[in-house]
Amino acid sequence: MNRRSFLTGMMLPAGIVAAAPAGSALDAEFLNPPAAARPWVYWFWINGNISKEGITADLESFRKAGVGGVLWMEVSGPWWAPDGDVKALTPGWHEAMQWAIAECQRLGLEFAATHTEFVGHSACWGPLAPAVESPEVLLRLSVRDADKAAIVDPMRHLEQAGFKIVATGGTQRYLVENGVAAERINKVLEGRPHIVDSMKNGGVQLVINTTDGAKSVSDSRDIRRTALLRKLPYYTTIPGAVAAVEGIIAYQQGNLTVRPLQDYFKA
Repeated sequence: MNRRSFLTGMMLPAGIVAAAPAGSALDAEFLNPPAAARPWVYWFWINGNISKEGITADLESFRKAGVGGVLWMEVSGPWWAPDGDVKALTPGWHEAMQWAIAECQRLGLEFAATHTEFVGHSACWGPLAPAVESPEVLLRLSVRDADKAAIVDPMRHLEQAGFKIVATGGTQRYLVENGVAAERINKVLEGRPHIVDSMKNGGVQLVINTTDGAKSVSDSRDIRRTALLRKLPYYTTIPGAVAAVEGIIAYQQGNLTVRPLQDYFKA
């Protein structure tokens, strides 16, 4: 029997392979899997387009589908959606967050947050731990001047903590002009060695890459892909980047503590 015929001979009807006896333990666990086996989903709040009714509808649909938990993230930018009424960190936003956590508790869903705007070193810390002792941080910004100004002090704090900062053209010049030591590195389109090469070679442990408009998002595709494949912490908003820096500094100073997220949003 040749290899092809052997493999064909070993195939079984799909019903025999997939079906379990009705009422068996395996059948019951597929219908009602234990908590540890339930999948999690990303849950995005986009441009302040949230409401209590929408939050409840989302979470109830997750629970009905068998989801075990949500990984919450705030995202913003005109390319996602028009601006909503609930701005980040406003009283209405805090009320919505309290409502979301209470609804997760009611429905038996777990809740966690990625790098966020409301606490400098919370659920965002896990991916950053390897970066604390790292020799180099890649800062890549392609944003308006107002955002560049907001990143100067955090980068100065990283420099003072012993980190090396590399940045693309305009950002590097802006940092140097404002007293922050930064080396220039090429964008991908400017030729090698460029920022993606440095990421692939292990010289970068943290990426900050904010974008402004659809073209900028498209241009940063290689950076996003490489950060994902190399499991590099990657921040796409100024508040998220500032939170990451605050977490790193707190860890180095021995001031990092662990608290339940619910402590920050008690009803």
